Amino acid sequence: MMTLLLALLALSTARAQDPGALPADDGGDLDPTETAIEGEQLEVERMFEAPDLEIMVFGESDVIQARQEVEQRLLDMGYTKGRRRGDRTVYVNEVNYKPKVIVHDDGWMYMRRQPPRIEAPEIDAWFSDVPVVKWMPCLVVPTACVRVGGWVISPRKYAHHKEFVVEGTKDEMRAYADAIAGLALNERIYEELPGQLDLIWYGGIHPADARPLSTFAERRAVILELWESRADNIYGDAVREAIELYIAYEVQASEHPFTEEEIRRVNAERHCQRALELPETSW
Repeated sequence: MMTLLLALLALSTARAQDPGALPADDGGDLDPTETAIEGEQLEVERMFEAPDLEIMVFGESDVIQARQEVEQRLLDMGYTKGRRRGDRTVYVNEVNYKPKVIVHDDGWMYMRRQPPRIEAPEIDAWFSDVPVVKWMPCLVVPTACVRVGGWVISPRKYAHHKEFVVEGTKDEMRAYADAIAGLALNERIYEELPGQLDLIWYGGIHPADARPLSTFAERRAVILELWESRADNIYGDAVREAIELYIAYEVQASEHPFTEEEIRRVNAERHCQRALELPETSW
């Protein structure tokens, strides 16, 4: 298990480097000031080329920053600072016929018409800030204080304002969604997946329905099923790559490794573009 975690750590480090470069190795001994953990990590890094798979892995700070950039963009477009409503944030424009914007914590956005507002009319006089005077016209003509622009604007003009918001925030929303997806992928690969694979290989339990896997042949089949069933995109390939590392360092190092025929069969029957190719190991 420790070997797998070190290999995954090396994989994450390699993604931040030049995809075509190997980690530096001057052939000398490790600096005596390096800790044992740092030395072991360097040994793992020396064993692998940086993978061809390019995918950014995000942390919580990246998600927060991306969300702040979305809000700043909306503020620049005339929207007020967002108000939290459960798992979403609502932004209202100062112009009441423009749509209000709802941004979900899951990284998606939608818009709704703004409801009528009750506002005191603007009075260009020195006494306009006096509350009693400010709201006096509403007693004389109540409709003078009601703003219903969000309900009476035509569908065509409303759609134009919605499109303006979508186009104006598409880059920030894409970065926000990518940060959320990257954080979820990071948690999946480094926290959930190793335990799930251990449950299959060492526990002999299927992670989906808890049915027993009494033979190692069944366990290998479930691991291959897990590898093959991921989405056929960069995120699914990142999970596949982590599974391949597990196979190489846990399964193939055991007394019940995958046979060449099993690997050949899954590659022939796979639905994804990525082929199952195990990294070479030296321990």
